[in-house]
Amino acid sequence: MEKKKVENVIAPVEFRMEKASQVDITKLGNFEMVEAFIKAEVAKAKKLKLNAVNLELLKKSKSLFVSLRRAVDKEKKRWSDENLRPVKDNLDKKCAELQTAIALGENHLNEQIKIHEEKVREQKTVIFREYIAEFQEEYKLPEEELAKVILKEEYFNVTKKEKDVHNDILSQFTQLKAALTEKIESEKAIREACEGTVLNPDTFLEKLQFKSAIAVLNEINTEKQRLSNIQSEEVSEDDLGEFLGSDDKITIGKAPSAGVFGVTKVTKKLIIEYDKSQAELLTKFFTDNKISVRFL
Repeated sequence: MEKKKVENVIAPVEFRMEKASQVDITKLGNFEMVEAFIKAEVAKAKKLKLNAVNLELLKKSKSLFVSLRRAVDKEKKRWSDENLRPVKDNLDKKCAELQTAIALGENHLNEQIKIHEEKVREQKTVIFREYIAEFQEEYKLPEEELAKVILKEEYFNVTKKEKDVHNDILSQFTQLKAALTEKIESEKAIREACEGTVLNPDTFLEKLQFKSAIAVLNEINTEKQRLSNIQSEEVSEDDLGEFLGSDDKITIGKAPSAGVFGVTKVTKKLIIEYDKSQAELLTKFFTDNKISVRFL
């Protein structure tokens, strides 16, 4: 499938242009006469020294030189437009005609080569997709992960070897499989860490998008420790009585443990509003029913 390198072909006909005949510019204009006049005026100007009465004379002399400078530039442009521009325009026109003729042949061949390259690309695509199917049989990636395997543009380069493409596609599969395995194991570890607690594992699973599994597990352990510390705080009988507004000493009962008489311990957070006169009644309710109470 490797493409043979095509040697550059040199056209047997060489495009050349002869050197243009030299033109004696001095014979096309009165350079010498104008130059002599300018030199004479320069000599006069150098003799002028500014004093209280000759400022206008200096300005008049300067105006003469400005006029000469503009006249030279104007005549140069006029002559170039009339004599040099037609030559350049004709040169551009003739070369453009040659380029147009060349493009007719070159563009046709480009189209033919493009058709061939597209056929080769289609053939390579079939082979590369066979590699993907082959590796999928072994790795069995979910559709979502399989869609991440791509045919890179570099695979279709003329210099790219088929063996290198095969190995690169394999590398994509191994990387995706490793990442998927790590994700599954991380999710399993997070669910197990949250099991038996009030923590919602889905909340922590979402954090895997921007945190490592170790960081999330550490966060879970920190939260579990915090909840454990809260649960372990005991409310004394006097504290409960004082909290509820009762002056009587209260005996706090313990909630039945799980499995006793088929009762399972349940923890709820409640906000209770009551009048101070109801404090004793509320306290009696807690103690008689062996309801464990703790401050938050």
